[in-house]
Amino acid sequence: MISLEPARRRNVCYETEEAPTSIRLTELFIASGSDLDAVYGACTPLMDAAQGGRAASIALLLAAGARCDARALTAAALAQHGRCVDLLMAGSSDANVTEAMVTACRKSNPCALIRLLRGTTCIDASDR
Repeated sequence: MISLEPARRRNVCYETEEAPTSIRLTELFIASGSDLDAVYGACTPLMDAAQGGRAASIALLLAAGARCDARALTAAALAQHGRCVDLLMAGSSDANVTEAMVTACRKSNPCALIRLLRGTTCIDASDR
């Protein structure tokens, strides 16, 4: 008999606790008056936090006025960071959400698309 367990587990997101030093660095970055929407390397601070699953940093950046764009939302969805997706969707326009869904489809990532459409069950990273 074929087990369906692996197929079900693909629709979950993996959450970890953000390190206090990461949160503190985000606070210092915001306090420095730096441009929150500037591209550093290949991404904005918000996109970097989204890729890394750092929900607390995302909340701080959004509260400080960082602009939520489709790239940050897509990065969080593709990496299956559920809390980050929730935070970013709250600050996103419908166009950003639609663009993130299109990208998830183009990348053949049904888990990201499901997360964007209806959410998933979050589990602890130790359950990977």
